Amino acid sequence: MQFKDFIFSIILLFVIAVYFTFYPLNVDSTWILHSAQRMLSGATLYIDVVEVNPPLIFIYSIVPILFSEFSYISPTHSYILFVIILILISLYLSWIVLSNYYVSKLNSIRHYLYLIGFILTISISSNFGQREHLLMIFITPFILMMIYRDKIQLSSLSIILIAAFASFGFNIKPHFFLIFIGAELAYMIHSKNILSIFRKDSIIIICSGVLYLLLIFIKFPEYINFAVPMALDTYTTLFNKSFKVLLLNNTILLLFLSILFWFIFTARKLNLATKILFSIIITSLALYLIQQKGWSYHAIPLLISILLFLSYIVINNLKKDSQLYILGFIPIIISIIVMNIQSVPRFYELENILKDIPQGSKVHIISTDIARGQALLAENKLQWASRFGALGILPAIIENKNTKLKEYLFNSLYTDIKKYKPDVIIFCSKYPSFNYYNYFSNNDKRLREIYNIYYKKSTIEGYTILYKHKEIN
Repeated sequence: MQFKDFIFSIILLFVIAVYFTFYPLNVDSTWILHSAQRMLSGATLYIDVVEVNPPLIFIYSIVPILFSEFSYISPTHSYILFVIILILISLYLSWIVLSNYYVSKLNSIRHYLYLIGFILTISISSNFGQREHLLMIFITPFILMMIYRDKIQLSSLSIILIAAFASFGFNIKPHFFLIFIGAELAYMIHSKNILSIFRKDSIIIICSGVLYLLLIFIKFPEYINFAVPMALDTYTTLFNKSFKVLLLNNTILLLFLSILFWFIFTARKLNLATKILFSIIITSLALYLIQQKGWSYHAIPLLISILLFLSYIVINNLKKDSQLYILGFIPIIISIIVMNIQSVPRFYELENILKDIPQGSKVHIISTDIARGQALLAENKLQWASRFGALGILPAIIENKNTKLKEYLFNSLYTDIKKYKPDVIIFCSKYPSFNYYNYFSNNDKRLREIYNIYYKKSTIEGYTILYKHKEIN
């Protein structure tokens, strides 16, 4: 590493540090850290902590939690450090691939790694550490290995390390394997050999998926028996958007611009690299669309694969007389990236309420939106007092009259109050024409009695708040 590389690395780390000084870690990652912490305390994932994500992301999160317990760093900052370390490993494995292809072109390797470093850090912003972000961190060296496969000779150890690292990403969510399948199909078509899938790296990745599935059935049967059915009943349709809405966003615009960029400024050769990158873009787009949520982090694989495609074009395929013209595209691309950088949602009224609650108090925020929940408590050093991060099952109960889920929800809320004895219960105000407090107190006699006997009711800025004034038996 030369001095300029050191400076670039320091700048990236400085920008990340400054960003997380002003904005907290995203709510999903914070809740996953909380769930991992509960697991270490003996809680059963999916029962004592209600979740729909497969278990691997919680297993990963145990690492920064353990580090936090042996250091003075908070769990959230330990997680940020954990992700930075994964990015550095990804860049190192990427360097192994690139140095094998650009044997005597140090500047090309450096510029490529600079672009990848920027893509995996600055362009992610508030979605830093999301599951889709981790996916792309883990599989970027694998993508590079695939696009240069017919032009490089890596050692067996390097191939095994890159494949093993990619396996950690593909297994985070089952549909992430769609990217692997797309890349393998593109390679089969290019090589015209169906047996080309029988390689060290592909066998490692496939075997990892089989072994992980066996692990779930053996160690996490609650995921199959409870989380998946609940997700199918509620989560899969709760936030679904139409494909028309999904396609009207900045990342899709960047996709069309990148294709135009390739068409105008390159020789438009469909070599192996282009086929692999196009397959990854298509499968990343499919990942975004099949989830039907339109959340910004669901588009991370698509965004990063597009930026990797553009990086490949600039480094390898640009026409010699096109350098000046691409300058006109740079402001457009930068503006789209900036528009994709979204700040963490803030709920200032709720934050003001939490600031007045003594640190260490046990609080439960009742809402369908996880962004209002545990992450805010972590900022204010308050304890989360429920198995639910958000009541995502509530709309299915109200709108679809799911009595089985209703019984489960009310029993769970009652059991959690008896178990955690929350000092404060906050009923959020924003669900269209709906009053959380009235709904739960009117539909369950046990909850109503607890609310009336042990809590004092107050209303602040539309939030119904119960403050405990008597110990719960």
